[in-house]
Amino acid sequence: MKLLNLVATLNMVRKTYKLEPVHLELLNEVVLANKHLDGKVTIMQILEGFPLTSQATTHKNLQMLLKKKLLTTVNNPDDGRVKLIRTGVKFTELVGNLEAV
Repeated sequence: MKLLNLVATLNMVRKTYKLEPVHLELLNEVVLANKHLDGKVTIMQILEGFPLTSQATTHKNLQMLLKKKLLTTVNNPDDGRVKLIRTGVKFTELVGNLEAV
């Protein structure tokens, strides 16, 4: 995903799902971390590394994004105790719609 597509997608997500800025920052953090770590970002890495809120608040915000299907979790094939976090179905659909335009 190109940077301009990411910016446009996040803007579209903000308008469509009426998200607060902190939710967009968290979503952006997950997207960029997955890009740099080849899709192997754990929930704990996001909880520990997100600087804008406490871990409890970040966890609550992640749950909200998961419920809206903007994010999804998958089992880590290397370690069954750890969950990986990735972009969800709704986010991927928005990216596809923008790339088609």
